[in-house]
Amino acid sequence: MDGSSLCARQGKKAKKVKSGCRTCKIRKVKCDEGRPICSKCSSTGRICGGYGIWGGGETIFSQQQRLASEREVRMASRPPVVVFLPRSSLEERNGFEWFKCKTAPKLPGSFQSKFWSTLLHQASLAKPPVLQAVLALSAIHRGGHIGNQFCTVDYEEAALRHYGRAIKGLQPHFTDKSKSSCRIALIACAVFINLELLRGHFQTANTHLENGIRILQDMQLISEQADGVFRDTPGLGSTDTWIVEIFARFQLQSEIFRCGYEHELLLLELTEWSVSDAAPTAFTSLKQAWEALTPLLNQILRLVSLARQQAHRQPDFQISEQMLQTQYRIQKGLASWRRTSEFLKREMFGDEKRAFHLLIAYHTLANIMLDTALDPNTELIYDTQTTKFQELMRQLTELHDESLEHAGPKTVPNYQMDMERSVTDIGWVAMLYYTVTKCRVPAVRAEAIKLLESRFHREGMWDSKVMACVARKVVDLEEADFYKDTGKLRRPTQDGLEHTLEENLPPLPNSHRLREVEVILSGAPMDTIMLFGKSQHDEFENRVLFSEYHMQSGCWIDSSIDSRVSGGYVEMV
Repeated sequence: MDGSSLCARQGKKAKKVKSGCRTCKIRKVKCDEGRPICSKCSSTGRICGGYGIWGGGETIFSQQQRLASEREVRMASRPPVVVFLPRSSLEERNGFEWFKCKTAPKLPGSFQSKFWSTLLHQASLAKPPVLQAVLALSAIHRGGHIGNQFCTVDYEEAALRHYGRAIKGLQPHFTDKSKSSCRIALIACAVFINLELLRGHFQTANTHLENGIRILQDMQLISEQADGVFRDTPGLGSTDTWIVEIFARFQLQSEIFRCGYEHELLLLELTEWSVSDAAPTAFTSLKQAWEALTPLLNQILRLVSLARQQAHRQPDFQISEQMLQTQYRIQKGLASWRRTSEFLKREMFGDEKRAFHLLIAYHTLANIMLDTALDPNTELIYDTQTTKFQELMRQLTELHDESLEHAGPKTVPNYQMDMERSVTDIGWVAMLYYTVTKCRVPAVRAEAIKLLESRFHREGMWDSKVMACVARKVVDLEEADFYKDTGKLRRPTQDGLEHTLEENLPPLPNSHRLREVEVILSGAPMDTIMLFGKSQHDEFENRVLFSEYHMQSGCWIDSSIDSRVSGGYVEMV
């Protein structure tokens, strides 16, 4: 266009452009009309308004997430690839097929990793001991599905047979102790942990976990850093990184399980998860969000442990300036994580939607744990978190309703665990149990117990049926006869604890509250639940055994009064 033409057009009102996305029209910029979103919006991080009923509603981050989801759907819709197992029986081929289609996609829960989707499949085809371990895990998982109850014994026998073959096949690798042999042992060890968790052999699973972490240290795949956290050694290959990652997830749930009492802390995470100043402006996947939240949870667990140790050593414990600064830094990290997670809010369905809500609930739990971390000497500090506990219960109730909508209610026999809903990663059971033992608002406690008892599945070390039983016992020991005189608040029923919505009820005194509650799941299979802790009545703060639950008799035996307590409160039915 020449200069005269340009001058001739000056002063005239430009024609209104009718094409282009809504966002570009509002901004009065030229739109390239890319589909489903224009690059003008995506390149600047804006939400594209779309073109009428077509496209739009995405940023560059949500577009990446949508495309990733579409790829996953395409992969899931493909017919299964038949894998040839040399010198294998029909039972072994069927077992491996079940593992690929059912076990591997389900057990990781909300945290998907390459260990499950890639490494374990490859190792199973290349290393017979790993294959036998996988077949044992597959048999246990398959035998616990509803509809297979009459074949459970057969699957258990198959699992033990493959388990024995795996152990026998690993013997040369234990002797060799080369890096290659140690990797095989670590992969099999991770499978054994999953296997024992599903079987309810929690002590055995912990033994495998401790042995696996010891091998990681011996191989120098991990080392302790200045902040007390074990991290992967720089320069690890993808195989070793995936192995460290799976053990880091197991160790995280182990520490959350034990966070209520003093113990030797061991934190493990990948270096790439570590909190940095160059945090992403948006998470591109749920896994990335989990990876960013894990270091924050580890920092909280460490702060809780340090405060508890100092309080035990110093009766006149005073919060140090360094601890306050650490708490403030973690608070900023949690706030940043929450803002960043907003970009994951898009139209989600099924497992992805539930995984997102589970993440947000763990963020709420992390804030409660952080806010109470520096007051280890009093349980009254948790009364300041009532609003957050109520918000946590709202989130978990929503998660429960979504699960019902997706899968529907199911009747599970008393003697059977629901493997279809069981995972080996952390889920909602840990948060519900924490709520019962730390929030002393009766109505909130009752709702948490109700949700615990609405499922019969396992989430790693967290058994919903067991933790509901323990939660009821903790409430029974703490409240005892405190609310009995009102005649309005609490009474034993066959269906559970009933609570009124009456306001202005007196708070449970600190002297009635249990501290540092520890649960030991004894036996393989588990046959006894031991409940330890400290009572505010004991001026010497001794750790005592409050009660034992015997699976065979189905009742608690209190150590202090040696009386059997059964019925609606504490019997696990």
